[in-house]
Amino acid sequence: MHIGGVSIFEGPAPPFERLEEMVGGKLDLVPRYRQKVRFVPLGLGRPVWVQDPHFNLSYHLRHSALPRPGTEEVLRKTAARIFAQHLDRRKPLWEIWMVEGLSERPVGAALQGSTTAWLTASRPPTLMTVDVRGRSGRRPGANVDARA
Repeated sequence: MHIGGVSIFEGPAPPFERLEEMVGGKLDLVPRYRQKVRFVPLGLGRPVWVQDPHFNLSYHLRHSALPRPGTEEVLRKTAARIFAQHLDRRKPLWEIWMVEGLSERPVGAALQGSTTAWLTASRPPTLMTVDVRGRSGRRPGANVDARA
């Protein structure tokens, strides 16, 4: 299965280094993003997830720009080209592309692999760090006493 999505953000594009810092700071929350698929020899079992001893965050984060005039049609074609590429099964199965140059809005992000849901759930549009606990101090999804 292949999952991809495009998010468009308002305002000036943050420095690419800020995206690297944000993603790097969240990788420990989802260990799967440092893991790759290992296939069992001779097909004698199901594939398993293993730590990638050569994990390199820079490989998974890409920075690009749309050619002028940077219309939404150009963004759609760029996203289609990105999503048509196969992910390297020798590495963790995700990529994030920061795409700049959309004339109507300055920043777009093309996401592929299972990263889409993770990134959307753990990052506000401004790429700032936030406290993941609700006002009550509980983490989302924590058991809540219905009598409270």
